[in-house]
Amino acid sequence: MKYEKPALTIEEQIALLKSRNLVIENDAETHISLSNISYYRLSSYLYPYRNHEDVAQSFIFGTNFEDIIKIYSFDRKLRLLIFDSIERIEIAFRTQLTLKCSFSLGVNWYMDRNLFIDKEKFDKISSGLMKEYSNSKEVFIEHFKKKYDDTEYPPSWIGLEIFTFGQLSAHFTNLNSKSEKQKVAEYFNLPLPVFESWFHSIVYVRNICAHHSRLWNRSLGVRPNFPHPKNFNWLQFQDIHNNRIYYFLCTLQFLLDTVHPKNTFREKLKALLEHYLLIDITKMGFPKNWLEEKFWVKK
Repeated sequence: MKYEKPALTIEEQIALLKSRNLVIENDAETHISLSNISYYRLSSYLYPYRNHEDVAQSFIFGTNFEDIIKIYSFDRKLRLLIFDSIERIEIAFRTQLTLKCSFSLGVNWYMDRNLFIDKEKFDKISSGLMKEYSNSKEVFIEHFKKKYDDTEYPPSWIGLEIFTFGQLSAHFTNLNSKSEKQKVAEYFNLPLPVFESWFHSIVYVRNICAHHSRLWNRSLGVRPNFPHPKNFNWLQFQDIHNNRIYYFLCTLQFLLDTVHPKNTFREKLKALLEHYLLIDITKMGFPKNWLEEKFWVKK
């Protein structure tokens, strides 16, 4: 099928939304919103409110454009909260990986091809890293290259700073030394398979946040695993889905309690939800009794 829909002006977009029974109370404010947030970006927030039995794609009776903007605003603030928290976890991961591997595997372990399982994956990451290292204008990189001009690449505590979070997670998973990997996982109080799964999911959600994509009402493409309940003190209420954002928020809070025990993530999340009472949190996987979960009580 060939795409033949024409581009629409803001006025035409407003008229189209009205023709589909979306309640728009203030055209001027709606014009400002659509001038700064594209119709296409908002469509993912509008989609759950469509009458999918109607070929005209009309909206469920009473759906209000202002409420959609509020949902969009909530989602933006949720992403910012998550992104800020992931930063702390990512930096702690880099630090622990350096500490746990550099003493036993050598300061340049991250560039030792023999230490990795999938050689092709290693080659791809390391070649990209060396290109980044050669072209980097970071002060600490330029200083190292100038001072140690006879050294091929820097020690891990410098080199790992060049990795993206995704590269770092993939490099960790590909590392063949299980004992060092377990030491890193143990720092975060997790079994190694769970740790790798959770961090893979964190990379995925971080990318969603970095690209300003929707988290609200989203089914996660990369799911953090459930720990085995017999060996792990985890959630009290187990009837939840790990492909929804609620479960991810639980994993995030668990990790924050390790890397930043005085974190205020719980309080900020609760305050955000209280501010946006129109949000149906069950669409995000929250169980109705989630506030009774001891996990969300400040320790």
